[in-house]
Amino acid sequence: MSEAATVTLDVCGLPCPAPLLGAKKLIDDLQPGQTLRLISDCPGTADDLSRGQKLPAMSCSAARSWEPARAPT
Repeated sequence: MSEAATVTLDVCGLPCPAPLLGAKKLIDDLQPGQTLRLISDCPGTADDLSRGQKLPAMSCSAARSWEPARAPT
């Protein structure tokens, strides 16, 4: 995302459908022009959000960044 998000929700570690349900609660309260940054490590989240778009003015973009798991030191 190029601009700062109005609301950030970090749901890393939560299994699907928790990221979608958490985002839905916040999206319902967003005002026009506000943005939600959803941080999730669930691989299906971006597809779930894209399929779940109900409002024509809502857009969804996904950026994926994966880091390899590191062994504890």
